[in-house]
Amino acid sequence: MIIEGFYVTEKGVKKYGRISFNKKGIITDITSKKGRSDIKFSKYSLIFPGFVDIHVHAREDRTKEWNYKEDFKTAGEAAVNGGVTAFMEMPNTPEPVLKSEHVKSRQSLARKSKVPVVIACGINKNSRPVPGVNNYKVYLTKSVGDLYFEDTKDFARQLPLYRNYRVHVHCEDHKIIEWDPLERPAKAEVKAIREVAKLAKKHKVKVHICHVSTAAGAKLARKGKLSFEVTPHHLYFTIEDRKKDPLIKMNPPVRTKKDRNELIKLFKAGKIDVLATDHAPHTLDEKQSANPSGVPELDTYGPFVAWLIKEKKVPLKIIVNACANAPSKILGLNQGTIKKGMDASFTVLNLKKPIKITKEMLKTKSGWSPFEDITFPGRVEATIVRGKIYRSKAR
Repeated sequence: MIIEGFYVTEKGVKKYGRISFNKKGIITDITSKKGRSDIKFSKYSLIFPGFVDIHVHAREDRTKEWNYKEDFKTAGEAAVNGGVTAFMEMPNTPEPVLKSEHVKSRQSLARKSKVPVVIACGINKNSRPVPGVNNYKVYLTKSVGDLYFEDTKDFARQLPLYRNYRVHVHCEDHKIIEWDPLERPAKAEVKAIREVAKLAKKHKVKVHICHVSTAAGAKLARKGKLSFEVTPHHLYFTIEDRKKDPLIKMNPPVRTKKDRNELIKLFKAGKIDVLATDHAPHTLDEKQSANPSGVPELDTYGPFVAWLIKEKKVPLKIIVNACANAPSKILGLNQGTIKKGMDASFTVLNLKKPIKITKEMLKTKSGWSPFEDITFPGRVEATIVRGKIYRSKAR
């Protein structure tokens, strides 16, 4: 198979050429020479290394208790729809992922996904590293079951066990959250990141901070030399949007316009490592009644990236790193750059065709999006996953 068009290099350079890949889904050749191609993308499209989302809640485990919200099949379809070529599944489900048997069960379920899925294990007071698992998730405030730490002292005792792995941390101070569970103030995130940075340095553990929502938190993570991610909702929405639309509720919450603008500035400067969705689907009925925290965002990853490029003028080099290269390295995937020998996973964005987000275009089982009725300046034209091509049918 040969695709042709403008592609983006690891350095953010736009080049025109033909990319060949074999039946195993491996890139075999890249050339600027003219010749035959099976698919030729328009001059308005850009072929990126496949986008990777390192923070997804597909909801499914063998209890099937949350399958009505999402499952690996629908999460995989939503990923393809949004230009995401692989993702990492979080462990906080009715049956948390803590042991080898949980990992194997989840990997078996994940085979339904159209894109590769990496399973993260959780950490609690009694957990131990699981053979073959390199990414672990920690919650510093209440999550599902006992998959969290009320006191960082307990976390500090566990952290040295995971020195040879990457530990992804949800940073909100438990005591502050218990004191103010509705507002979940910014100081809860800032305090937790400060403490985690000290522990990471002391125990020499690779720590990654999840969904940073404040400018102060981002700057602390950078100062502590920790990798960290930001979500589309924290780069787009503010407290004012939440007041107008109560469905825009997640942990940590959206913040002030000043925080949002500072995060965009840091992202544009290449000072934020990863763009991750924290895709956390609930049904619309749930959101309109009890309103649990979490929003679905896999379907809109690609259009949102188009917004970053077109509206916020984020350099292509930053997009390649934050959406493909850095997350691929974190998950240990053979993708993230367009080079010979790498997996033929690509995200193709058309930056001249705007798309309005509607319920009808979504693939997530939850059936709604916080970005509904918003028009983004570009769309996913195709998602290629290890050589398998999915052309967008969105109009």
